[in-house]
Amino acid sequence: MPEVSVVVELRVAVEDDVDSVALERKICAEGRRAARELYAKVLVALDERATANSGGARQRLEPRWVATLAGRIRLHRYRVKDQDGTHHPLQLHQLPGRLPRGVASLRDRTPGSVRAGSMPAALA
Repeated sequence: MPEVSVVVELRVAVEDDVDSVALERKICAEGRRAARELYAKVLVALDERATANSGGARQRLEPRWVATLAGRIRLHRYRVKDQDGTHHPLQLHQLPGRLPRGVASLRDRTPGSVRAGSMPAALA
């Protein structure tokens, strides 16, 4: 099985009057950024393998946003044409670690926008 790697430099500014909550949020944000970069590389590798194994002809790159538990990831994927029509060989909605379709990342919501009982069951 091929291995995907990413080298990421994580940085957090540390001020004199340290607010522990703000510092923790900055550290977590940097960790999510690194996770998104690695996740994007993995998806590109999986998509390249699925495209090569599909037996169809690559047509064009199409931009896609993927909502993951680490946040949104921007990808460019090939559409493939074969005897059945055109499609993307790798079905992203079936990958583990993805949010269900139609569910926005809770990180992208404003504070207080999630009311009691309004959180999707998959995330509760």
